[in-house]
Amino acid sequence: MAVVKSGKIYIGNAGDSRAVIARRNTEFIRTPHQLSRDHKPELEEEFERITSMNGRVFPFFNNQGNPVGPHRVWHPQLNFPGLAMSRSLGDYVAHQYGVSSEPELTEYNIQPQDEFLIVASDGVWEFLTNQEVIDIASIGIENDDYRKAASDIVKYSRNQWLKNDNCIDDITCVIIKLKH
Repeated sequence: MAVVKSGKIYIGNAGDSRAVIARRNTEFIRTPHQLSRDHKPELEEEFERITSMNGRVFPFFNNQGNPVGPHRVWHPQLNFPGLAMSRSLGDYVAHQYGVSSEPELTEYNIQPQDEFLIVASDGVWEFLTNQEVIDIASIGIENDDYRKAASDIVKYSRNQWLKNDNCIDDITCVIIKLKH
């Protein structure tokens, strides 16, 4: 969640979606400034909370015993739920093993060089860096077409999924203009 009000941005994040500011550094260069962090189970404080509730944290292993994909949260003895994030809304089963629904809150003062805010689900960030997403968005934003910029990010993310995996995760993107 992001709220822009009176020169500030308030972020409430529980999960692996991300909020990133595009900051103009020169006439032609924008750089990212990340406002939220992805809640991954291998992060030290997230890991400690999960294991203190008897949850286990490790990646999925294939039939050959090789790790596949990200670290996940597992039942103390069984191989479920396999959630790849350490905070989530409404996941009663995973909450029993240390996954939290408590959001991390961030308050940020908008800087004069901040141009736009991108809030996107993990499907966008899986194969793209913050800088790549800003660069993709910048093409549409140069024409003041924020809808096209968000659509371009979704399309590019989808193509990256098709190149790198045999499934596609959720891909959602919103762009908020910060300059008047």
